[in-house]
Amino acid sequence: MSATANKVFKSSAFLLLAKFIQRTIGLISILVLARVLTPDDFSVVAISALLLYFCETLAATGSESYIIHKDDVDPTDLSTAWSIDLIIKSLIFLILVLAIPFIADFYDDQRLVPVLYATSSILLINAMKSPGLIVLKRELDYRRIFYVMITQKVCAFTVTLSIALTTESYWALIVGDITSAGVLCLGSYLIHKFRPWPCLANWRNQWRFSKWILFRASVGFSKSQMDSLLISKFFSAQELGAFYMTKNLSVLPSTDIIGPAVEPLLASLSRVRNNLQEFNQQLSKAIFVITTILMPLVVFMWFFPEHIINFFFGQDWQIAYVMLPPLAIVLATIAFGQVINQAVMSLGRVRALFIYEIIGLITLASALFLGRNLDIGHFLEIRALLAIILIAGIISYLKMTTGIRIIRLAALITPTVVLATGAAWVTGLLEKAWGIEVSGLSVFPLAMLYFALLIPCFLALLFAFYRRSAEGAFALKMLRMAMSVVRERLARNG
Repeated sequence: MSATANKVFKSSAFLLLAKFIQRTIGLISILVLARVLTPDDFSVVAISALLLYFCETLAATGSESYIIHKDDVDPTDLSTAWSIDLIIKSLIFLILVLAIPFIADFYDDQRLVPVLYATSSILLINAMKSPGLIVLKRELDYRRIFYVMITQKVCAFTVTLSIALTTESYWALIVGDITSAGVLCLGSYLIHKFRPWPCLANWRNQWRFSKWILFRASVGFSKSQMDSLLISKFFSAQELGAFYMTKNLSVLPSTDIIGPAVEPLLASLSRVRNNLQEFNQQLSKAIFVITTILMPLVVFMWFFPEHIINFFFGQDWQIAYVMLPPLAIVLATIAFGQVINQAVMSLGRVRALFIYEIIGLITLASALFLGRNLDIGHFLEIRALLAIILIAGIISYLKMTTGIRIIRLAALITPTVVLATGAAWVTGLLEKAWGIEVSGLSVFPLAMLYFALLIPCFLALLFAFYRRSAEGAFALKMLRMAMSVVRERLARNG
């Protein structure tokens, strides 16, 4: 295996392990917090998170993409990226602080005033992070990042649960987020020796690259969060809080499993962008990995939302039952969108991506605004349908640009979806036959049955059919390498 492929595998392994540990801690936190706090409490956190995310998006300078994709990077580039980020985020911080009283009046909720003053500090903390983190990602060196990510999550978890159990207040989440940002900022300086200094020497080059990323990120935020924006205004606080928690739950596979698994593979796209055949092959591998990991989870969420919600949130969150199935579909489109967008960006087609985001924003905003008087379930079904249409559009553009074979991709994806749907259907029949009722733990027998049916069938398909393709051969190689690493560790510990 080539040196790059070896780095990609090791980087993916470190990220997956880090995210697995982080998410295990995060799920424990969700299990506790959902039973301590109410959907109305989470509505305050939802609005705070939405505004913070919006400000982070407005302040996005594209420095990370610029550094990762630049052929040669020197300390001046890194310090310029850090300085631009600090200046812009500081300005956004001041604007947000001045706007906080008006935001609280808009939502008619004065609880937001102290909460937003506190969370706004995260903007400044994130601006101070060392660009050494970007250098480590560029070099596919995720070992040190792994340790910082784990420390970050453990500290935030400890602070959040300590406050939640003693006060039963949404302030536990706010203080936990601030702690998380602070630990990451401090850790970024401990794991890399680079120290930035105020510098704007290369700002023109960075702005030339980043301006479309900045515009696209702003539009992309509005598109991805349009459902949250409208729900926060036109639906009840309980529905907003339930939506916030359910959406966070539904996107966990994308942010904590799919992202780490394919991030190093996507980072390598920029290195082969001048060879479209190899570029398409790398992209196909990323899409195949996503399908293999993601679609079984999406199908399970679609068929068994009541069992999942009861386990994670408890019986008081029945309002979220109708939200999870359509949000599972949105999850799939988000994961595919991450890959496709990164591919288009690697080709330097940032302007085209910006135009796509504009079209998507107008389409989504118009349709969802017209559906604002529907119940929350039908509202989210429209959101899911539009997400599918929009992702189909960007894939069509990619085909015109690179010539990637869509029919071949569909042939790789379809069997996994069919197997997952069949396993879920059989599991549903057995659920009724055995009389498994919805409870806090009923998700476990269903999940075990579902994956016991699915995994052997998929492995048989992988060895009998997929191994003939480059994507299947890649998956088998990664699987064998992972098993080899596990055997070596077991032998070493033994």
